[in-house]
Amino acid sequence: MKTTYEVTDTEGIQYTVKLEMIHDGNEFYPYGIRASIFQNDSLTESAEAKARFLTPDEAQAAMEMLCRFQVTPCTLCDVI
Repeated sequence: MKTTYEVTDTEGIQYTVKLEMIHDGNEFYPYGIRASIFQNDSLTESAEAKARFLTPDEAQAAMEMLCRFQVTPCTLCDVI
């Protein structure tokens, strides 16, 4: 399963986006996703979409979709 991808901005700077499944303890939807963006192994931005999925399989499928469409942390919550 793909959970990271590379993206280049309009100025030619390359970033790595990493997606992780999180378990936040919510009783009804315990799984979410964290998206982090790195430049030269240094964290530049991170966002979490908590309490969005019932099962780990749902969260994993969403992470694959987020990688395929190159969703960044700033739009994570809007997309899912």
